[in-house]
Amino acid sequence: NLSDTRISVTLYNIAINNAQATDTIFSPNQDGREDTTQITAGVTGAVDWSVTFKNSSNQVVGTFTSSQPGTSIQVTWNGKDETDQVVPDGNYTWTINATDPNTSVSATAVSGTISVDNTLPSASIPLPQADATLSGTAAVKGLANDSNFNSWQLHYGQGTNPASWTTLVGTTYTPLVPDVFGQPPIIYNWNTEPRTNGPYVIRLLATDHAGNTFEAKTPVNLYNVAINNAQV
Repeated sequence: NLSDTRISVTLYNIAINNAQATDTIFSPNQDGREDTTQITAGVTGAVDWSVTFKNSSNQVVGTFTSSQPGTSIQVTWNGKDETDQVVPDGNYTWTINATDPNTSVSATAVSGTISVDNTLPSASIPLPQADATLSGTAAVKGLANDSNFNSWQLHYGQGTNPASWTTLVGTTYTPLVPDVFGQPPIIYNWNTEPRTNGPYVIRLLATDHAGNTFEAKTPVNLYNVAINNAQV
């Protein structure tokens, strides 16, 4: 003899999909570069949701909520806490929670990590020294680094306050650090002879992944002597 019992059920689950931060490193310093990060995700049902930001001590520094059910989540964080103060540099965790308001079914929370970095990269030009007189081919030494280092460039401009810059070394993604003897590296050998004599400025520009930029400038003077139009 056989008997069976059949019960109709409805399966209903909510999932948070494709959750991500548009910028995992940003600098909320109002300089117009990487000032915010955006948390986005999709949801498989119409839900109420919240996005919470916590610091490394697990303290809540920001919360965003929506009570208008929707299937997409989008939050822009400007790096400020609930008292409207910019949070300190460091790592922060964002967490998305979502709940169906009609059934109280909740999705498994999704989280990720972002970094706030308002610290400028370091850059310096140890050689040539400020106000040095250069002739022939002059070695340029430089240092540039940061915990979130991105790139550096080397330029020169004519005059004591250049209105424009000429590139000597284009965008380079390797930090400039001292060698094993503690000496800064030579980053360019500048042939000054084609240039007009007079004041110039050498500029080393460093950037990090948070959009912070720092420039080191060294004023120099070029002086070359040339014999021209010699003939018999």
